[in-house]
Amino acid sequence: MRKSILLVAGLALLVLAFPTQSRADACPAIGYASGCNLTITFSGGSTVNTTLGDPNAYDGVEDQLVGVVNNSGSTLNSITLSGANIFGFDGDGAGEPGVGCTVDLTGGTHGCLSTGPFGPSGYEGPNTSFTIVDGNDGTVHFTGGLANGSTAWFSLEEPASLTNFGVTGVSTGTPEPSSLVLLGSGFLSLLGLARRRLAS
Repeated sequence: MRKSILLVAGLALLVLAFPTQSRADACPAIGYASGCNLTITFSGGSTVNTTLGDPNAYDGVEDQLVGVVNNSGSTLNSITLSGANIFGFDGDGAGEPGVGCTVDLTGGTHGCLSTGPFGPSGYEGPNTSFTIVDGNDGTVHFTGGLANGSTAWFSLEEPASLTNFGVTGVSTGTPEPSSLVLLGSGFLSLLGLARRRLAS
């Protein structure tokens, strides 16, 4: 019985200590896109990994849904991005409801979220905002910070491309406790509890 309790508690700590996020849960399905067109994943040691997802632009033309997965161990305050015309917004952001969902080239609509807009441009996602330098460069801010193990999304112009897009800066907050430290502390507590029970 004690071994079973210790095993369940240990597995629970393991799940909590290593949060995982998949590309599929960083972005909602919007318009023609079933999820993120591009996902930026931040891992420990300042590792940044950018991956392509759904090839279909959410507006049916060129705009992209960008997901951010934070597994860095720190809170992300903002990220600076660079790419050809990615901040050249033209009024059909993924968070823009109503008429902003019209695809100009075809006259069709693609069904943006009914809960937007999340910011003045319509390209913001929930709890995100932009500081735009020019059409090619800007900073995405995460309101209150994007906690370790959390995801966010927003939209940008132009097709998703690994050669036409880059993360050029990252601002982080106070580092969160290391997952391994949490896991080790949990196991040490369990061992101490087991030793006390065996001694009594």
